[in-house]
Amino acid sequence: MAYLLTVGPISKTIGRLLLVLAAGLIASAPALGFTNQLKFENRMQGSNLPFGEIRAVVHGSDGFLWVGGDAGMYRYDGYTFTPIAIDYTHGEISELRHISAIFEDSAKRLWVGSTAGLMLLDRDRNLLLPVGRELAEKPFINAFAELNNGDILIAAVQGLFLFDHQTETFSVIASERSKRGLNDSTFFDIWVSDDQNVWLAMRTGLVHFDTKTQVFTAKPLPNLSVSKRDLTIRAIAPAENGNMWLGTFEGLAHFNPKSSVVKVYRHDPSKPDSLSSHKIWDLFRDKHGDLWIATDGGGLNQLPADQAAFIHHKHNIFQTGTLSSNVVRCVVEDRLGNLWVGNYPDGLNYLDRSMSGFKHIGYNGQADGLSHNSVVSITETPDGNLWLGTDGGGINYLETRSQNIHYFKHDPFDDQSLASNAIHDLLLEGDQLWAATWGGGLNRLDTRTGKVTRYPFTRQKVPGAGQGNALNTENVWTIAPDNQGRYWLGTHNGGLAILNEAGSPSSAEFLHHTYHPQRPTGVPADIVWDILHTPDERHFLATRKGVCEFDETLRTCLPLPGTEKLAETLNNQSVPTIYLQAPWLWLGTKNGLHRYHLSEHSLTTITEADGLANANIRSMTADQQGRLWLGTKRGISMLDNRGGKIENYTRFQGHDIGAINARAVSHSRTGQLLFGGVNGLYIVDPNTLERTLHPPEVAFTALSVFAEPTRPDPASDVLTKAINRAERITLGHTQRMFTISFAALNFRNAPLNTYAYKLEGFDEQWRHVGHLRHATYTNLDAGHYRFLVKAANDEGVWSRNPASIDVVIKPAPWHSWWAYGLYVLAACILAVLIYALGRVKRSADSLQGLSLTDPITRLLNRAGIREVASTYFSNPTLKQHTGIMLLDIDHFKRINDTYGHDGGDAVLVQFTEIIKRCIRKGDHLGRWGGEEFILICPSIDSHNLKRLAEKLVYAVSMHKMRSQSHTLQITTSIGYTMARSDEHFDACVAAADKALYLAKAKRNMAVGASHR
Repeated sequence: MAYLLTVGPISKTIGRLLLVLAAGLIASAPALGFTNQLKFENRMQGSNLPFGEIRAVVHGSDGFLWVGGDAGMYRYDGYTFTPIAIDYTHGEISELRHISAIFEDSAKRLWVGSTAGLMLLDRDRNLLLPVGRELAEKPFINAFAELNNGDILIAAVQGLFLFDHQTETFSVIASERSKRGLNDSTFFDIWVSDDQNVWLAMRTGLVHFDTKTQVFTAKPLPNLSVSKRDLTIRAIAPAENGNMWLGTFEGLAHFNPKSSVVKVYRHDPSKPDSLSSHKIWDLFRDKHGDLWIATDGGGLNQLPADQAAFIHHKHNIFQTGTLSSNVVRCVVEDRLGNLWVGNYPDGLNYLDRSMSGFKHIGYNGQADGLSHNSVVSITETPDGNLWLGTDGGGINYLETRSQNIHYFKHDPFDDQSLASNAIHDLLLEGDQLWAATWGGGLNRLDTRTGKVTRYPFTRQKVPGAGQGNALNTENVWTIAPDNQGRYWLGTHNGGLAILNEAGSPSSAEFLHHTYHPQRPTGVPADIVWDILHTPDERHFLATRKGVCEFDETLRTCLPLPGTEKLAETLNNQSVPTIYLQAPWLWLGTKNGLHRYHLSEHSLTTITEADGLANANIRSMTADQQGRLWLGTKRGISMLDNRGGKIENYTRFQGHDIGAINARAVSHSRTGQLLFGGVNGLYIVDPNTLERTLHPPEVAFTALSVFAEPTRPDPASDVLTKAINRAERITLGHTQRMFTISFAALNFRNAPLNTYAYKLEGFDEQWRHVGHLRHATYTNLDAGHYRFLVKAANDEGVWSRNPASIDVVIKPAPWHSWWAYGLYVLAACILAVLIYALGRVKRSADSLQGLSLTDPITRLLNRAGIREVASTYFSNPTLKQHTGIMLLDIDHFKRINDTYGHDGGDAVLVQFTEIIKRCIRKGDHLGRWGGEEFILICPSIDSHNLKRLAEKLVYAVSMHKMRSQSHTLQITTSIGYTMARSDEHFDACVAAADKALYLAKAKRNMAVGASHR
């Protein structure tokens, strides 16, 4: 009996239910199928902020995400949540709490509603200003909507209000005092249709409001209310053709306002695809037409366009990537099409939909995962289930609806089990599954019984053509049936084998075609990777030595016409896969994709230089639109032949897709493409796949002067507006140490963004600083500079336009124009006194220079370096991005002994000049003592510190020095380390000194203090 193991949601749920009951919790079972597998990220996890319930989210026109809830309002840049306060009196600042609604209108005004009332955001100061105090005492705002004339409707617990954008005044439409014929004055939501009909969701039902006549009309909703009490409607969302969706506390309703027809959706425990909860808080219809339903206790529901089955997305304590809770308060879509979900009691969940057409099933070490992570063959059943061949885990049968997995593996004690667990190809014919194995020859699995039939093989290969009742190899790469009922087998070291009948193994007949050195027209190699039968009964073999066309009558396999040109153009004659798109034959090799015209015999090569993520082509197929999809050694690529466009998909949900296995590709019955790779199975839906390679927008987020944050103030000379809106930073002569922070407003995989910045007028080139998000400059000369920063997302796409801001460093008062005028006047009147004072000042400067400067190299001495270090080591933020190097000239004593101290001093001076030419302008070089030097590198990370140290070692070793008319070549050893935020300068130097000791053991090298 074949080894069969079944793992399904029943046994899994029983086990987990015991844990749930023990914990007093309720959790849904994880979904393995790829119809509803979405991965959410809780962006507030680990933020250490008491956010509480999230009620409102808006992706602003400025690129920031604005988030509101119990703990107030925050601005999110993908990394940090920055709290926003209220300015009650343009001076008295108070904390903000309990945000209920956020809305940005067409004029880019950001409206905020809370228990503190109605507010507008002052973007220049990042403060909220109370407005509309005449409407009600702290109105609790639930929703906003904009009319086509620019006026704003405001729905609140206390009534319905209007903001006139022309007069910038507020008015009351309905309130507790004047209900205007309504039963209640509590408004929850507003929807303005395309024809400017205004629909209001109220505590007492659905109401239509005519903006011209100011008349309210209640709309009855038959069959929706399940009790005699008033029906509470929490949310409205548009549906097709002017219809609308209504979210209530008694279910979901589809309402046709013209016919008044209502279709109701409720939770039905007997139907798994019904609404998961009848209590609805929010509705959102995305750009695809899918409806997203925020429920109270049932998680997030998704109703795909034109479908009646609901997909549930719930919190699961046993599975990562699920919602932070099943109580959902709001759901919105950002400008890039990604989804943000606000939860109670906390959590802001993010769904990256840039790869929404991608799904993944892999090995997880659990009973509900694949038996092996490397999927090498795929085939689908007529009912949509999957047979997967793995590279070491046997065959997996995945029931996509029930989520059951069956494992078929080799059992050494059962000759009716698989002969091998490495399955290179699968072919399903009715209830018979053919398996090409590595090490077990050809197998056939009866899917009804689980029993396996093994076909015999030998290891005795006969060159040329021959016939026998056994395969001449145990390693089979591919199975390709022809229209005559035969099975063509591509083998490893056995050439081409053709099985004439599919009867019992004892009656099997194999026709072998192998390489023979004296038959140049035969099979060119004994490794046949792929076999292609065309509709007009032509047969092509992809082998280790190119592609040939096999003539069964003549028993020849001739190279494609134009062999000479092919041999010159084809970079690698080993062709693992071929694919036909008549009249083109595509050849996949390790060094590129080749397109061969079957009648014109032309060949075109496409490589990484043309846009492929990787030129090692492992598998190929085409979607329903004719676009070619490639499985490569680095993910998946799509080639659109019509425009020559190439798109690469190398990462999914923050992880590398990795290598796709050779020929591990298949189509599903729904048009999805299935790729097997070393990291599992990837399912691609070309029709829903959204590619968002948007160049990241960069925004400035903060300014610090001497490590102290600077707030925007119109009366300030430094920063008059919020730095993301400011055009200039103005610093006095005593403020010449400043830090500018920035962020790429790319919420997808934000930690993988990389940055480069440049201060024009100071930096000659861009500084590529990896993931570092701030730049620090010190001791700049007075003048006008321009700071620019750009970013690249995780796909390597750089910003189109760098963010920029002017930086003005004011001169000291004694360097201003009026000061110079006074100097001239004073010089004319008091020339002698000025001369005397000048001598005194020069004498003082000379004494100070002697105390801080090394007299030989003119560098800072130990005392001077300590003074510089105190600036960086006094602030933990600056300190942790500061690097320290100790440099020692190798064998310096020999130089002194050979050339004397004058010669040694000359080497020290030349060594200093070499180092100064190689370091950055903002770095600080000093002489630590003897032949030992020290280098302080601010605003650097460990990677760039290592590169700089290695650069210095190389530069010194390549320079020829002069000493007393002699030429000598020296080397240097370097120890380096990154400072820690809790570390003293002396401890950091000690760590670099230990690393230097290790470097001196071999000399002419740089060693980092990695032991820390």
